[in-house]
Amino acid sequence: MNLQKNILITYKNLFPNETLKETSSKTGIQQTRVFRIFNGSEMKLSEFEIFEEIISKCNGLGFRDFLETSTKCSKTLNSEKLKELYYQMNFLLRNATYLNL
Repeated sequence: MNLQKNILITYKNLFPNETLKETSSKTGIQQTRVFRIFNGSEMKLSEFEIFEEIISKCNGLGFRDFLETSTKCSKTLNSEKLKELYYQMNFLLRNATYLNL
């Protein structure tokens, strides 16, 4: 499944009863464009980022917050700590995959 389909499925699962008008208002994307995106039109990167950010905030952590913290870690932590963090993240990903989280 490609990234666009993934993000749209996740968004629709989070907001199953949301109208096109509500989605348009929330995202700042024109209603007709939202309609086309939901019906298979390719998303622009900026549109993808908007949906990604909304989903991330619903999960309690914004995507940009995560990236900012990751960047700070890469600049601040020593290589041993970065390696430990990397292994922890991969461990969580494997568990999420196995448990369908």
